[in-house]
Amino acid sequence: NPDSQTSTTTFALSCAPPACGDPTGLLPSNIANNSATVSWTAVTLATSYDVQYEVSNSNSWTPLPTTSSTSVDISGLNQGMTYDWRVRATCSGGPGNYVSGAQFTTTAPCIAPSVLPSSVITSGSATVNWSVVSGAANYDVDYSLAGINSWTNVATATSSTSVNITGLNPSTPYDWRVRSNCGV
Repeated sequence: NPDSQTSTTTFALSCAPPACGDPTGLLPSNIANNSATVSWTAVTLATSYDVQYEVSNSNSWTPLPTTSSTSVDISGLNQGMTYDWRVRATCSGGPGNYVSGAQFTTTAPCIAPSVLPSSVITSGSATVNWSVVSGAANYDVDYSLAGINSWTNVATATSSTSVNITGLNPSTPYDWRVRSNCGV
């Protein structure tokens, strides 16, 4: 029909890139005095990951350099502090959500206990005492004839802060030592 007009419109379908998934399997490991390693399971189609950490609940996140790996080492941490960490994946369509990993606490150096005066000394025994060491899981105690340096173990992995040493010779001087065990 000569009086009719036809109009044509052109359109293109827009396909947005798929949303980036969230990392799973978040684990801290290799926790030391000043460092830790954090890892996660790879996200399908992820091109990189952003990791941040903070002293627990400080709301002061420190970003690490973007990585394509599924684990990073965090260094420069403070001893004996608890840290939060989080990671997000970035895909071609942009970043996904930050996912928080399990908190971790850096270790503190295992120090020697302070020796306290011995008590309950008899002709054949003595009770030795020491101070509690923060972070110590338990203690090992040895004794020797004074100046001989040939040690006999009297307690291993004791949680007590005193041990009674028996079977000693009367009027004989002895040395003793105690060691802290702080987990790994």
